[in-house]
Amino acid sequence: MNRLNKSICIIGVVALIFGICFAGCIGEQQMSADQISQKMQEKYDSINDMSCNMVMTVDVNGKPEKIEYTYKYKKPNKSFIENDEFLMASDGKTFYMYDKNKNEYMTMDAPKQQNNNYGEMIKSILEMYNPEYVGEEKISNGDCYILKLTTKNKTGTIASSTGNMKIWVDKEYWQPIKIEFNGGTIEYQNVKYNTGLDDSIFTITPPKGAKLMNNNIPKKMTIEEAQKQVSFTILIPKYTGDYEFNNAMVAGNGNNQIISITYTKGINGFVIMEDNSKPIDLPNSEKVMIGDIEAQYIKNMGANMLTFNKDGVNIVISGTLDKEELIKIAKSMI
Repeated sequence: MNRLNKSICIIGVVALIFGICFAGCIGEQQMSADQISQKMQEKYDSINDMSCNMVMTVDVNGKPEKIEYTYKYKKPNKSFIENDEFLMASDGKTFYMYDKNKNEYMTMDAPKQQNNNYGEMIKSILEMYNPEYVGEEKISNGDCYILKLTTKNKTGTIASSTGNMKIWVDKEYWQPIKIEFNGGTIEYQNVKYNTGLDDSIFTITPPKGAKLMNNNIPKKMTIEEAQKQVSFTILIPKYTGDYEFNNAMVAGNGNNQIISITYTKGINGFVIMEDNSKPIDLPNSEKVMIGDIEAQYIKNMGANMLTFNKDGVNIVISGTLDKEELIKIAKSMI
């Protein structure tokens, strides 16, 4: 996985952590989930825009890797993320991504804004973590609460994979400005709120000479529909725990076809990817047996992955499920 792909994956994790941090600032008195949700909604409603520099240090196959971004956000659905390698922006209608190294760009319709209840989202996150006030500290961006989030060890949730976290939260806005989690740290530097970011920041014009990428986004379909489009037999798990089939997507053509099958339960989920290319080798992986088939297991950047080859088909199962659950799913496929 190249640095660009790693960066995009991490952004999704950051979005979740933002939500968790809002839920943590409870002071020395314990508050109910309803009280916390109400307070968080009030604080969230007071923020119209924010900008900062994000510095992330993550453990990639046992080695620390530092990634830096400029991040800007404006309600209800405008965002801007940039570093030396790529730029991504959305004005709420169009999503734009530009690869600086290749001088290539792509555009697509932005996801439709959903009217999610913020308080309900916070309460659902509290079901995964126990927040605990552990002190206060002044760091570069100001006075902070220090919070410890202890996972409730619910198998298959994002929390079970990221583990416990320690968070420094700005007292005024209850926004995280430093996070320590299993496998890395995130720091938010030069944070500014409600500066009146101009809408033009989120509307991007491709640089002169930039080439348009092939952005044929795979369509969501059933497994039966996907089977008609691939040349190999799709292996379907008989066991998926409490997760339900969400969608299947097919990309590529000829001998370079790949199918992804997504199973979800609430905000959690796992993905099975299958293709007919050569078996892959994961560095620093653990060897495990799926029946009489040797498989590789690895935990990386808050996600767990299990890969094996069955009758010329490569299978990769990834998500927040623990190793035992991944193996159980894999065994139901052979």
